[in-house]
Amino acid sequence: MRIVFVCTGNTCRSPMAEGFLKLIAKNNNDFSLDVLSRGVVANEGAGASEFSVMAANEFGADISTHTSHQLTVDDVCDADLILTVTVEHCMILRNEFKSHAHKVFSVKEFAGCDDIADPYGGDFNTYKNCASQLIEACKIIYNKVNGNNK
Repeated sequence: MRIVFVCTGNTCRSPMAEGFLKLIAKNNNDFSLDVLSRGVVANEGAGASEFSVMAANEFGADISTHTSHQLTVDDVCDADLILTVTVEHCMILRNEFKSHAHKVFSVKEFAGCDDIADPYGGDFNTYKNCASQLIEACKIIYNKVNGNNK
């Protein structure tokens, strides 16, 4: 199953979500997931922000080699599930990719949690709080895609 996380610039929230879901799958010896992250206005090739790397690391995920990528039509077509960090991102993608709207969900909608606020420009604690929200959401997402309702 290919899951694509989407945020704005693909340097903070979606790379952390990608890293966390990969970590959770790995810890469960699950190699069935192909997890990517993309941005709706990404600066192609930029690295994950320093605080994102540090915050992800606090929870056991290494995203230090991440490079940002713009969401493409191919990404949307090839994905089984697209998860956006906010409802607004979800609405944008459902509108832009109407024929694929059935596989686009916000993390809030899919995992039953709050929108993931953009930590960009915040201090390390802001990023760490964001990472904490994301890892909890990713635990729910992992269980849901595997048919567990934990």
